[in-house]
Amino acid sequence: MSRRYLNRYSLKGGRTIHTFTIDTCDLYYIAEGKTPVSVLEAIERLIREQLLLLITPVTIHNEWIRHRGEIVDKRVKSIKELSKHVRNLTKDFDAEVGPLDRIREWLLDLESRESNLRSSAEERVSRIDFLLEHSHIVEPDSWVEKETVKLGLAQQAPFHPKKNSTADAVNFLTVVNYLRNAQGNYDASFFISYNHTDFSQPDQPNDVLHQHLQPYADMVGLRYNHNIAQAINDVQRLIEDIDVQSVEQLRPEPRFNEVCPNCHTVLERLRDGGWKMGPFGLTYYMFCNQCGFSWDTGYTFD
Repeated sequence: MSRRYLNRYSLKGGRTIHTFTIDTCDLYYIAEGKTPVSVLEAIERLIREQLLLLITPVTIHNEWIRHRGEIVDKRVKSIKELSKHVRNLTKDFDAEVGPLDRIREWLLDLESRESNLRSSAEERVSRIDFLLEHSHIVEPDSWVEKETVKLGLAQQAPFHPKKNSTADAVNFLTVVNYLRNAQGNYDASFFISYNHTDFSQPDQPNDVLHQHLQPYADMVGLRYNHNIAQAINDVQRLIEDIDVQSVEQLRPEPRFNEVCPNCHTVLERLRDGGWKMGPFGLTYYMFCNQCGFSWDTGYTFD
């Protein structure tokens, strides 16, 4: 059977783009290896496929540039401190030769990995550099400054007593302001920050945005995620969740001589067919109401 592929990007007049804004703390966690490298790979893939655009406030970009060099040193230093601490502990157990030998072998193996640890950290930093360099860098304007002052004076989130959260407020409001004035149509936009203390509603799960900030998010349909991996999963679901009305536009041409291979009932393709997942992707199947048999028509949604 010949297979005809229907292009998903012909839906809604073009390719669907989602946006991410990744807070500095989350960039640090990726670079330090606290966040799995698979998260970085997923972001790179979505950008490469032109399904995701990074929107980066200049304040996040500048903070990353200032502190990125510390990340590699911090990772290497952690190995050296662990090795030194374990060696000091072993001095108290000289009598237990067997266990000590195993510990010394483990230490030698750990210390031999220092160069690998440095190179892997440098690689992650370099990959994040590349992503930020190719992201949309956004500057705050007078509206952002005015709203930041308003939140600060009212001591509303992300401001809290005894804490200066100006940078957090500017980051969030810069994204809101960009989306307010954006020329492009984005399917969904996400603000991602592990900093739940400043951004999350205290009496709710961490992915619930603070009530002081929710009106700003509602202005532009901005979504807040505390977990970057969860945000990626949300985008994946949005990409796979094809709009039913748009798919209807790509239904195969009407044919009134579709015959059930099982009971030979004559069926109408538009009335008795539908999309469902098959081995080749989203595929148009026929369903026989007489005998319940279904079959692949050869039309696949790419």
